[in-house]
Amino acid sequence: METIEKSKTKAVERKEDARPPEFEGTDEILIQAKFRDQLPVTLRPCFDSTGRVYTGQGPTGHYETLSEEDKRSMNYVITPETTVVLTHDKVISWLNPVDRANWKWVRRHPYLALTKEKADSSRDAVFFVHNPVAEASRRVVASKVRDKARYIIQYEASREVLVRACKVLGHLGADTLIDSQLQDYLLQQADAPGMAQMVLDAVSREESELVKAKILLSELQNYRLVQRGDGGLFRFGGEKGAPLGHTEDMILSFMMDEKNHDTVLVMKNALAERKHIPVE
Repeated sequence: METIEKSKTKAVERKEDARPPEFEGTDEILIQAKFRDQLPVTLRPCFDSTGRVYTGQGPTGHYETLSEEDKRSMNYVITPETTVVLTHDKVISWLNPVDRANWKWVRRHPYLALTKEKADSSRDAVFFVHNPVAEASRRVVASKVRDKARYIIQYEASREVLVRACKVLGHLGADTLIDSQLQDYLLQQADAPGMAQMVLDAVSREESELVKAKILLSELQNYRLVQRGDGGLFRFGGEKGAPLGHTEDMILSFMMDEKNHDTVLVMKNALAERKHIPVE
C-alpha cells in the first residue's frame, strides 16, 4: 500500500512539474511590456473562481488548502503576500526552482498575457510573453481565420446569424440595425487585433455553448449584474457576490462547467427579472 501511495505522489509531482506550452522547446522565456512607458508592476497571487488564493501548490493549487505538513515538506512556500515584479525584458527561467514555482500563478495573472495577440485584445494585460516564432505562426493562422470570417459575414450569414453574432460581441442593440450595418460592425471586429477567431466562432452555423455563454455574459455585464470589483475579480451580485474569476475567459469556463449549472440558472433568472422577460 505504501508503495502505491508513493507512486501516486510521484505521478502528481511529475504532472505539477510538466512544462506549460510557453516553455516548450526552451528553458527561458522573455517578458515584454505592452507599452513603451510601462512601469514595473508587482504581482501577487490572485483569488480565483473558488474564492481562494491560487498559488499552484498543494492538493488543489490553493494556499488555503495547504496543510502544515505540506508547508514543511516544501523548500519554497508561496503565500498571498508572495510578490513577483514584472519589468520589460524580464527573463523567466524554467531551471530556476523559484521561477518555476511562481510561474504557475504568474501565468494566470490578468496583468500578464501569454501571447502578444492576447495582450493586444486584453483590457487588463500590460505585459506579455514574447516568442517571435510562435507570433509569426499565429499571425499566419489569424490571417486565414480573419479571411474565413469576412467571407461568411459578406456572403453566407443570414440576418439571424448576423444579429446573434453582434450580440455575442457586445452589440446588444443589433436588432435595430439593417443588414449592412450588422456586416460593417462584424467586419470591423474581425479586423481588430485578436478578434478574428472570436468573430468566426460568433458567425458559425451552430450556436455553441461558448456562444450562448458569451451572449449571457455580455448581457449580465450590460445590466451590471456581473461587475469587476476589488483586486480585479469579477463577481455576480455586487461587491460581496459570487466570485467568477479575473478574466472573461475564466468566467466563461465557469459558466460552461456543468457543476456550476445552478449558479448559471440563478444568473439567468436575475437577468430575466432585470429585463422583465420570462426565462428561456
